[in-house]
Amino acid sequence: MKTNLKKILLFAVLITTGLQAHAQLLQGEGFKGNKGFSMGLLGGAFGIYDDVSNMGIGLNATISGVYVDLLVMPRAHESSTDVAVHKDEKQTVSVHAGYQFPLTSWISVIPVVGFTSVKIGDTDGRRWASSSNGITNSFREKDKTEGFDYGGVLCFNIKKVRLYAAGTRYGIYGGVGLLF
Repeated sequence: MKTNLKKILLFAVLITTGLQAHAQLLQGEGFKGNKGFSMGLLGGAFGIYDDVSNMGIGLNATISGVYVDLLVMPRAHESSTDVAVHKDEKQTVSVHAGYQFPLTSWISVIPVVGFTSVKIGDTDGRRWASSSNGITNSFREKDKTEGFDYGGVLCFNIKKVRLYAAGTRYGIYGGVGLLF
């Protein structure tokens, strides 16, 4: 496992070094395109290459070239007051971080690394605990797909609007944002 992680990190370093050189040649100004701040809305599907899959929605932000995103889909009856057992509910959490490499003034590539988890199981409304948000029903996990996630995001800039298209080991997602 450690050898695979070393290979992935070495590959990421080589790719980002090449992208940095390419970006400076195309843009001339280097990474001045990374000045500023943007936020966006995202949505997509995770676990699609594995046995357990689910959708997720969330937000992203880019601040001076540093990119982060978070996509989630909570269980439907996680905080429900219904005392029934709800079978085969799914939940998703996916988080990524990376650095934006502007290739031109209108297109950027963002290599990302992170973590994705998709779980399926039964939510039991008869067994709950009190929390600061009300109640939280117990969850018995049946199956899951989770792990270290890696991939890339393409970002297209059209004036102040940003369009995102992403593909990672565990999913595909996209969205739209605004540049401030």
